[in-house]
Amino acid sequence: MDSTKRNTLSRAEKLKSRKQLEALFAGGKSINAFPVRAIYQIVPADAADDNMAAEAVQIGVSVSKKNFKHATDRNRGKRLLREAYRLHKHILTDATAKSGNGLLLFFIITDKAMPDFAIVENKMKYLLRALVKKLQTLNPIPTSADA
Repeated sequence: MDSTKRNTLSRAEKLKSRKQLEALFAGGKSINAFPVRAIYQIVPADAADDNMAAEAVQIGVSVSKKNFKHATDRNRGKRLLREAYRLHKHILTDATAKSGNGLLLFFIITDKAMPDFAIVENKMKYLLRALVKKLQTLNPIPTSADA
């Protein structure tokens, strides 16, 4: 891989499978960093199905219709979540590459007012670092002293 990484959010990185979404909401855990909630499920490398083979991390975003009545507001909230993730996803993708596990993620804005991008971005970084810690506790990365 070259030294310039592209900060893109490809189609393969988006969580679209109904089966995976149902499994995520049925058995996933959540982390809150108001106004953003992350629902996640760690997928072991041996249990990853064909859809996960393309990308180790797949994400979805949502904004409540109850809190944001207008579609334009919901679309803006989803854009904020996707952009904040896109800019800082390297935090998580590096950790999943080292651990070998996959990750299903779903981000939701829980506030009743539209947050600023700076707030969403800070909370996204916090959530991604918390997920990295969860991955590391699941699969501690061996050091050279352990060998």
